[in-house]
Amino acid sequence: MDDGKQEVDLFHFMHTMDLFNSYSVRRWNSMFQSNLGITPIIVLSELRKFGPLRGVELAKKLELTPGAITNITNKLYEKDLISRAPDPNSRRSIYYTIKQEGLEILREAKEIAEKMNIEILQVLTEEEQKQMLAIYTKVNEYFAKK
Repeated sequence: MDDGKQEVDLFHFMHTMDLFNSYSVRRWNSMFQSNLGITPIIVLSELRKFGPLRGVELAKKLELTPGAITNITNKLYEKDLISRAPDPNSRRSIYYTIKQEGLEILREAKEIAEKMNIEILQVLTEEEQKQMLAIYTKVNEYFAKK
């Protein structure tokens, strides 16, 4: 029976989220010219917010594999956006710290993010934006426990 309501199932939900994410990433890449993706920017943001962190701490905070963090931090180091320092308590660990150049890139990224926020979310009220974030957070927290 077709009552005009859109059927909500996991596949439609995932597809809709994927379309939103794809649009957002494509738009980000067209606006931000430093050749850094969203995740490296988030790593810079975490280092600015919390100070020096070890790779394992970054991986845990961002729910990424240690290998992914190694790849991201290598790229950021090569671009001279972060520095590395050995962990005095462990020969295998490295502390990462954001440099001034990283802070400048992060500032530029935040300006672009503000523009994108206005552009992408203008169709939603402030309350709808808060609800959307709360829903995504709730779902992500549920899966993080699994």
